[in-house]
Amino acid sequence: MNSETILPKADPLYGAIATSDTQQAVYLSTWSKKTPVGVAANEDASSSPPFRDVPFAILFYAHLAAMLYLAVSYGSWGDSSDVTLSHSNFPFRAIVYQIVLPCAIFAFLFVVLLSYIMYKFTEFCIKVSLVLTELCSVTLAIFMVLVYPSLIIIGVNAVIIYLAVWYTRIVWRLIPFAASNLHAALEGVNANFGIYLVAFVYSVIMVAWCVGWGYVAIGLLDLQHDDTPVSWAAVFGLLVSLYWTISVLLNTVQVTVAGTIGTWLFDQGEPSSGVVPSAMYRSLTYSFGSICFGSLVEAIVKALQSLADMAQSQNAENDRSLLTGILLCIVQCCLSLIEDVLEFFNEWAFVFVGIYGDSYVESGKSVMTLLKERGWTVLFTHDLAGYVLSFTVFLVTFCTGAVVLLIHPQLYNILIGVVVGIFIASVVVNVVKSAVNTVIVCFADGPAIMQENHPVLTTEMSRAWIQVFPDCGVGTHVNYTTHV
Repeated sequence: MNSETILPKADPLYGAIATSDTQQAVYLSTWSKKTPVGVAANEDASSSPPFRDVPFAILFYAHLAAMLYLAVSYGSWGDSSDVTLSHSNFPFRAIVYQIVLPCAIFAFLFVVLLSYIMYKFTEFCIKVSLVLTELCSVTLAIFMVLVYPSLIIIGVNAVIIYLAVWYTRIVWRLIPFAASNLHAALEGVNANFGIYLVAFVYSVIMVAWCVGWGYVAIGLLDLQHDDTPVSWAAVFGLLVSLYWTISVLLNTVQVTVAGTIGTWLFDQGEPSSGVVPSAMYRSLTYSFGSICFGSLVEAIVKALQSLADMAQSQNAENDRSLLTGILLCIVQCCLSLIEDVLEFFNEWAFVFVGIYGDSYVESGKSVMTLLKERGWTVLFTHDLAGYVLSFTVFLVTFCTGAVVLLIHPQLYNILIGVVVGIFIASVVVNVVKSAVNTVIVCFADGPAIMQENHPVLTTEMSRAWIQVFPDCGVGTHVNYTTHV
């Protein structure tokens, strides 16, 4: 780029973006004042981002070493003499080759086909999924009224129907912008198809981890038969281990997706075979500590929530005091609220971790401040892309189970097919969802850079946004002097 290059100003979105002398100056015109880590690596191969939140990565590896020690010392499957596949007429190997593998192949091909349909008819798919979702809510409400025709039930379900119709009318105008986000995300994922392979491999690792964790947990719980009961602290530690590792695996995929899509949007705009491996390498090295940090906080809250649920169940079984039950209910509600807030926070914090390689805390502050300053907070209450993605998971799961019903009509086999369908569909959908989040952040942070690399997509998004919120221009340039 030479000194005479001027960023496009035909669209009102870019009216406040100034001329830049170098590519670095263009990046400095963004809100964050930082070059995306993937782009920086492409411009200067000798440069590397700093390692972030290293103590938490060390702690995670120490935790894995401790779990390995427990597996060797105490791991057990318990009394496995009665473990058979009596619900199915197929031996285990036949189940794998005749049910699991065919269902996995069918589910993957089907969800890829649905992704292509979403890419071609994005706005139509969002409208259909939104209407069907609200129709299901209305149908269920009417069914409840017919089954339980009392005044209270009628009143409650009338409110539900009213809210469903009201919500649909409110968010309907947001569909064009949500569709442009989803369309851009799907194009980015299709240009870097290796993201699906990364997500699938990590999902298999997650299943293997759950099996290994169960081996350790059963072995420790069997110590109860030796008059050495497992304490609540041990149960808490096991739960933290389970949730922490699962969260680390899921968030590593999310950071990899964010790094890939961010590089694709902010770099030359052409797909590169090295984008996905580079993003995954950064996730497993420079940003792995931040991933472990955010995942640990979320895992602790989940473990506390599980302990509260267990305590509530024991209290109900033992018919203890009503006051104890009320206090536990309050604790459950508080922990559930904290968990929801953390999941929301992590969902967007890890986008910045993947794009800019910031620490966990810095990334969370940057995302929330950015969206607040741009006036985008309202957008998160209307996650319209989630409707079509959830509907995709449901459709793939239903069709996979139907295929098994036609081939091997046994309930046990159908359940296996349903589980496989959910697993495969969720892998693909989570990739697309992470890509959608990355597109939103990149568009808020650097619309001029996106316009330069992807003019058609960016123009579509900017016009849709201005159409929805004509008084809230995302292109208004604010001269921040520091990076939050």
